Amino acid sequence: MSARCVVALCGIFVAFATPVSAQSAGLALHRLRLQGDAGCETGSARYCPDQARFESLAGDIGVAAAGLPTSPAHTGGRQAFRVTARATMTPVRSDAWRRGTRGADASALENDDPPTRVSVLLAEVEKSLPLGFAVRGAAGAWVGSGGVVLGGGLRWAVLEGFRRGVFRYIPDISLSADIATVVGLQSLRVLMPSTTLRMSKRVIIARQVELTPMLGVSLLWVRASASGAVDLTPERDAVAECAPDELGECTGDGTDLNNNVTFATTTSLRARLTLGAALRYRAASLDASVAFDLARPADASRLVQVSLGVGLSF
Repeated sequence: MSARCVVALCGIFVAFATPVSAQSAGLALHRLRLQGDAGCETGSARYCPDQARFESLAGDIGVAAAGLPTSPAHTGGRQAFRVTARATMTPVRSDAWRRGTRGADASALENDDPPTRVSVLLAEVEKSLPLGFAVRGAAGAWVGSGGVVLGGGLRWAVLEGFRRGVFRYIPDISLSADIATVVGLQSLRVLMPSTTLRMSKRVIIARQVELTPMLGVSLLWVRASASGAVDLTPERDAVAECAPDELGECTGDGTDLNNNVTFATTTSLRARLTLGAALRYRAASLDASVAFDLARPADASRLVQVSLGVGLSF
């Protein structure tokens, strides 16, 4: 592969991963709040947590950052080793992104320029093992949010390498179990375990180029929780308003003390279909894929994710 092609691919890769919005996608969970008369149980609190938007936002983040496997089903032999730079892009449309992200004005009640897509840059390493197994690790960044994506998994090639006779029509098939998480997000913990069934079939072109169409079906779980209490009114000083005496009793207005809340832990399950293809010439490889929900999740929108990877195989 010529240097000119490498430069062109790098340019496409960077442009692909750059967020549409110039504003920060950093989270602002304190904006996910409802007025006390909006049908929620508040007691003496002025606000209560907007659990529905929290679940929508956390679910979108989990799907966008999960980094479901997109490599072919075959392992390439027990000595194979692959390094890949990957960019993924997931369009998001939920209103939760307007209310739950920071934007340019941190004091505003919502983000006037919310992200329209989530872009993640990843570095992946995969090492083949005996008996058709392969282990994978990944690390990267959610662009514009300060979040760091970490993940890994184990893959087993159930069938691979059939090239002769009637068996040459049998595709390579693998099963994998993966887990990913996002760290560095303000007040939010997200864990994304998944399992994937993959099928692919290598086609040799001109004895030098290897083209591999791919298909994968995944079950993705997204478990999200607030990392602690969230102050729904950071613009107010609850202690100063309370003015506690020596016994800790409020001598003033203690209402705002009840605006420190905890969002309930949320868990969602999505069935995802991945379609893609990989192209390899000698050690260099390029793959592209698109993944989408097979069914509309309850109380959430379908998400489509596009992935582009450039790698080296040894």
